[in-house]
Amino acid sequence: MKHILVFTLIGITSLVLSCTSSENKTDDQSLPENALSVLDTAHYIQQADSLITITFDTLSKTLKAKMNEGGPVAAVPFCREQAYPLTATYQNEFVFLRRTSLKFRNPGNSPGDDEKAILEDWQKAFDAGNTPGYGFYTDEGRVHVMKPIFLKEMCLACHGTLEKDIKTSTLAVIDSLYSLDKARNYKEGDLRGGWHVTFFVQD
Repeated sequence: MKHILVFTLIGITSLVLSCTSSENKTDDQSLPENALSVLDTAHYIQQADSLITITFDTLSKTLKAKMNEGGPVAAVPFCREQAYPLTATYQNEFVFLRRTSLKFRNPGNSPGDDEKAILEDWQKAFDAGNTPGYGFYTDEGRVHVMKPIFLKEMCLACHGTLEKDIKTSTLAVIDSLYSLDKARNYKEGDLRGGWHVTFFVQD
C-alpha cells in the first residue's frame, strides 16, 4: 500500500533532529515504534536535498549566464532545449530527478497522480499561510521525495504577470514554443511547483 507523507518545514526539522539524536542508539528496544522507518525517511530526504541543491545551482548559474547574454528572449528557447539535460546532470541509474507543477509550461513536466496530490496539498498549505515542506512516498522498489519550488525574482521575466513582468517580445517567444503554457502570472515567493527525486532501491 502506498502512503504519501507531506511535511511542513517545522515538521521536517523536528524529524531530522529527532533522527540525528537517535543515530547513536544501538539497543533496538530503546527506539520508539517505527523509528527505523523515520530514520530511512530522513536519510532519503537528506540525499534528495543534496542532489536538488547541486542541480539547482547548475541550472541557476547556466540560466543567469544565458540571461546576461541575450535576456529572456534568449533564455526561453534555451530552457526548452537544455532544462532537461541540465536537470539530469547528476542523476544515474539509481536516482532520477525531475521538476513538475500544477501550472506547467512544458507538458513533459505535467504531474502524475501522486505528484498532483502532493502539489495540491502544498498549494492548500501555502494558501493558508503555511510553508510546505517535503513530500515522501514509496511504491514497489522506489522511494520518492518531493521538495517545493518557490519563485525567485529572476524568474519573473518569464513567469511573472503580463502587465508588469513579461515583455511583449518575451511573451511572443513563449507562446510560439509553448502553446499550452500555464506557467505565468506568478509573484515572487509563490509556490511554483516541486522537485521530484526517485530512488530505485536495490535488493
